[in-house]
Amino acid sequence: MMRRIRKQLNPAPGRLSILLLASFLAIPVGCDRENNEDLIEAAVGDPFVIELAANWSTGYHWSWTNKDEVTIADTTGMEYVADDPGLGGTAGREIWTFSALKKGEEALQFRYLSPDPAGGGAEETREFTLIVH
Repeated sequence: MMRRIRKQLNPAPGRLSILLLASFLAIPVGCDRENNEDLIEAAVGDPFVIELAANWSTGYHWSWTNKDEVTIADTTGMEYVADDPGLGGTAGREIWTFSALKKGEEALQFRYLSPDPAGGGAEETREFTLIVH
């Protein structure tokens, strides 16, 4: 009987290791979003991708707001991928593809725009720092 209680109180070593590892890995992920996730590095001629959470069923969409000012990259396409294509009204991602054109560092700015033509403005903004080597 004592043996059974001991096993219930002490989780299996493998399970405990996985839980500890997951907790340590979760900390940098939260920090990386603010510090590194929005930094993109590419070589001249290389393609790169920016993925933005979206939900086209609501009419909201992302707009690249400083496209006319950016000289070191250009978009080569954009597609929307629903998280669950068989289920209407679900969220998804806008996948923007780019090509790095020349060396430099610039910001790529995006706004998540309301479908309301009368305004409503941007619900969210994102800025990516692009460094082309």
